[in-house]
Amino acid sequence: MFHEDYFQKTLRWCEPHNGWGDHHNYRFAPDIRKMYNDTGFCNRLLHWELAYIISKKIDSDYKILLQYQHWPELDLLDLPNTFTDYPGLTERNDLYLNFDYERLRFKTVYNVKEQSVKVADPITEEMLNDMFKSNDFTSLLKSNHWHANFGFKTIGAVDISWYKEYRPISRISLKHKNLEDILVNTLHNAVGIHLRRFNGVTFTEENYKDVPEELRDDWKEINSKKRVSSTEYEYHTDTTYFDIMDKMLKINPSQRFYISTDMPISFLKPFQDKYGSKILHNHLFEHDFVTYLHNANIDVVRLQHYANAITNVIDLFALGNCPFVIGVPHSTWSEFGYYYKNKYHCQIMDSEDSIINQYKNYIDNKSSLSLRSI
Repeated sequence: MFHEDYFQKTLRWCEPHNGWGDHHNYRFAPDIRKMYNDTGFCNRLLHWELAYIISKKIDSDYKILLQYQHWPELDLLDLPNTFTDYPGLTERNDLYLNFDYERLRFKTVYNVKEQSVKVADPITEEMLNDMFKSNDFTSLLKSNHWHANFGFKTIGAVDISWYKEYRPISRISLKHKNLEDILVNTLHNAVGIHLRRFNGVTFTEENYKDVPEELRDDWKEINSKKRVSSTEYEYHTDTTYFDIMDKMLKINPSQRFYISTDMPISFLKPFQDKYGSKILHNHLFEHDFVTYLHNANIDVVRLQHYANAITNVIDLFALGNCPFVIGVPHSTWSEFGYYYKNKYHCQIMDSEDSIINQYKNYIDNKSSLSLRSI
């Protein structure tokens, strides 16, 4: 059997942002963790959901293809009916620099038997909107190979009123069950908090009054590295979170909190000083993950330096495994946390009374709350 026989029908889901930051300049910036760079990991997952819905609607024989150079996290994750298009060469320059060439190659359908090539047909934005609005995807059956040609879109950008199934993200799992078990067993009773404070978060000089004095210089330094300094994301003070957490602890004194943040863990010091071991974060899991992956002969250094993939996978799926999540408005990261598994969720913009009432409902009903992956 020719390798291409398995991929007779494909949906080639191009990375909608053409990569992230300076990761194509890897040889000049060899450790993304020092650049405070956003790899769009969660955005890519929510973009992938459209491909999964389409593949289910037309024919699951259409395999979803992703580019490995844009999806290093797939060393750690299983996405259903999804396969990785690895580069044909292993030289660093080919893998990281020639993005235009790699994108064209990714869209190219090779017919080995006939020694011919063609470019997969484009799914345009107009086609995408029409298909989702009408719940009719049969127009895609006229070709065996398609590529996404509509930029960044998620479920929230199309008409999905007819869709009654669980979100496709709920079908994603960690490739290594031992690692997934670590998160599930540790966080099955934790309240997840998405603390977004870096790119896009509006932070004024006045806000520095709310930052502990010993962290102000570090905070000013990291704010100077933002690629986007002011959008719809609001800064919420530590006190805002403390008031909610204090009330939760009055209801359940043993409550623990997982904090998912886009800031270095050192910025969680006020939370750790106040709540001690009740505060959980991604670094608490990294040693076990790195040790396991190293022993599994996975290139840990590349995953860490190229895309901060290990930390990002831990942080996102830790939040997703919490049965109660407090998120941030307009955030795809929070959205994943809400819908990865069945759970209670709210936003930090909600009234404190509303959040606490939801928490009381969660405490009263958590024995019947199903946290299984769908």
